[in-house]
Amino acid sequence: MKIGLVGSKALLQPHVEAYKALGVTVTAAADWQNQPAAWMCEELNCQPAASLGDMLAECALDMVHIAADPASQMVLAAEALTHGVHVVCEVPLAPSASAAQQLLAMAAEHNVRLLPARVNRFGPEYAAAKERLDGGSLGTPAVVRTERVLPIPDELSGDRSIIRGEMIKDMDFLVWCFGPVQRVMARSTQGRRHEAGEHALLTMRMANGVIVHLEAGWSSHVQEPRWALEISCRSGMIVHDSRASQGLALDGRALDKSLAGPDSWLLMKNAYIRHLEAVLQCLNALDNCWDEHSEIALMAAVDAALQSVTSSEMVLVQGEVQA
Repeated sequence: MKIGLVGSKALLQPHVEAYKALGVTVTAAADWQNQPAAWMCEELNCQPAASLGDMLAECALDMVHIAADPASQMVLAAEALTHGVHVVCEVPLAPSASAAQQLLAMAAEHNVRLLPARVNRFGPEYAAAKERLDGGSLGTPAVVRTERVLPIPDELSGDRSIIRGEMIKDMDFLVWCFGPVQRVMARSTQGRRHEAGEHALLTMRMANGVIVHLEAGWSSHVQEPRWALEISCRSGMIVHDSRASQGLALDGRALDKSLAGPDSWLLMKNAYIRHLEAVLQCLNALDNCWDEHSEIALMAAVDAALQSVTSSEMVLVQGEVQA
């Protein structure tokens, strides 16, 4: 496959490491602001391009991997899809559920795949939690708590949201495990003091009755990202905290590092590598199953959360009926 990468260094760097680790050849790379991405071309030994348009016109690509500013991703994805090219795109694909639906319809129209990046699902702790839930040994799940705290981004504009930018990763995991969200109540400090970051709290009722409490924030007091997951079931509990994880064994060899999550490169085969393997298997028709349509349920929940922040009221997710 001829593959093109377009995006920002902050978002693409771990994906670049995954391409290198798997020895996957990348044909061309460009910065999302229509500038050649010299750093990517040097690391991947690929052709520089001034823009996605140039890349599509000159390289006969089969797939474009997009990891850019959320406000720009829909335009970039639409451009690639209309050229008949498969697209892998960081979440959120688009600014709303209806816009994401438009992109998926566009992919179907041009007979190509649009794969929302699901890196969080491939993190060792999240994949293990899903496996335990599906196994049923812990009984019916009832209450879930998630936490995700990160350093303040270098550029924190007034329209950036911790809910859409970071909490969405945990929301995606929850939709994967428990199905659509029924109703949402959310609070956020967005817009009050940019230099202080942002903090958000969100309570969701899933359609299957599970109650979820999510917390996320950008903080000037945090140097390293941290995340936590707690799932209480009738017969047991699943708990993970990135700050307290013990080492684990990989292929029989003990690692002296902490358990690596989706934002870590510590493991030889981390979440980004596992994610890329699954993408390539899907596009090569070795495994045609990719959960792209849950993106609509995910974005509907994000839309409801942002609406709740604005209105300070509980919001029903479109298409769901209040119990």
